[in-house]
Amino acid sequence: MCRKHLDSEFKHRAQRSIVSVMLRVAYVAALGGLLAAGCTTVPQREFDAYRGAFEEVRLQGEQVLADYAAARQLRSNLTMHATFRANPPANARPLSSRLGLERLEASTVRQPDDIGVRLRAWEIVHAYNKALAAVAAGAATAETESSVNGFLSSLQEFPVNEVASMAAEAVPYAKVVSDLLAMLQKEIQARRFRQGILEAREPMKEFMALLRKDAVVFRNYRVALLNLRFTEQEIAIFDRADRFRIITSSHGWSAAEEVNGLAKQVNASRVLSAGVETFATIGSVTETNSAPAAQQQAELIELRTLADAIEREATLARATVVELSTYHELMRHYVLLIGELERTHAELARAAAEKTRRLPTLDQLEQIISNTRLAHRIYTETK
Repeated sequence: MCRKHLDSEFKHRAQRSIVSVMLRVAYVAALGGLLAAGCTTVPQREFDAYRGAFEEVRLQGEQVLADYAAARQLRSNLTMHATFRANPPANARPLSSRLGLERLEASTVRQPDDIGVRLRAWEIVHAYNKALAAVAAGAATAETESSVNGFLSSLQEFPVNEVASMAAEAVPYAKVVSDLLAMLQKEIQARRFRQGILEAREPMKEFMALLRKDAVVFRNYRVALLNLRFTEQEIAIFDRADRFRIITSSHGWSAAEEVNGLAKQVNASRVLSAGVETFATIGSVTETNSAPAAQQQAELIELRTLADAIEREATLARATVVELSTYHELMRHYVLLIGELERTHAELARAAAEKTRRLPTLDQLEQIISNTRLAHRIYTETK
C-alpha cells in the first residue's frame, strides 16, 4: 500500500508540475506578445518625432530663403532709386525709361524663378527625410511605398527644364535632381522602394552640399547690403561731425558751456561698435575770441541740429551693426543645421541598410533646430 501511495503521489505531483510549466510558458508567451505589441508603437512615436523635426528643419530653411528673397527685393529697390537719381528730370525722359522699366515681357515662355526653384529644393529634402526615416524604421510596406513615391513626386515637380537655361552657379540643383529622378524611377518600377532610398544616399549628399553653398550665397548677399547701408550711415555721420568741428573751431564761444555739451553729445556717437571709430574726438571750446552774438546764435542753431542728426544716424548705424551680427549668427546656426541633417541622413541610411528598425536619437538635431529658431527670432527682432 505504501508503495502504491508513493507512486500515486509522485504522478499527482508530476502532473501538477507539468501544468505549472505549461502555465508559465503561456504566461511568458503572453507577456512577450504584450511587450512586442508595445515595442511596435515605439518606432511609430519615434517616426512621428522625426517627422516633426524634419518639418521644423524645412521651416528654418524656408525662413532663411524668404530673407534672401527680401534682400533681393531691397537691392532691386535701391538700384531703381539710384537709377532715378542718376537721371534727373531735366533730361525730359519718361519716368519708366529713367527707372529702366520700358518693356514688359508678355511671352508665353515661363521665366525661371530661382527663389521658387530653391523652395522646390527644400521640398525634395523634406520628402527624402520622410522616405529615409520610413525605410530605417521598417515602416509598413504601404507607408514606405507612399513615402518613396512622395520623394519621387518632389523630384518630378522640380522644374529641371525651366532652370536648364540658368547659370549653374545661380541654381545648381538641376543635374543632381535629374540623376536622382532617373535612378529612383528605375527602382520604383522594379518595386525596390527600400533599395531606391539607399541608392539616393550619395546623390543626396551632393544635394546637401549645394544647400550649404546656397547658404554662403544668401549670407554674402545680405551682408553686402548691410555693409552698403552702414557705409552710407557712417559717411553721413562723418560729414555732419566734420561740419560740427569746422563751426566750433572757427572762433571762441560766449556760450562755451552749451557748445561743449553739444560736442560731448556728438562725441558719444564717435564709436559705433568695438573697433569702429567714425571720426576723431571733437575738442572743447573756450570763450576767447568769441564771434559776434548774432553769428553765434545762427551757428548755435546749426550745431544743435547737427548734434541731434548725428545722434539719430548713429542710432541707426548701431542698429545695422546689431543686425549684421545677429544675421551672421543665424547663418552660422543654419549651416550647422544642414550639417547635422546630413549626419542624421547618414545614421538613418546605416540603420536602413542594416535593417535594425531602430531610429537614431534626435537630441543633437533638435538642439540645433532650437538654436537656429532662437537665432532667427533674435535677428528678426533687430530689423
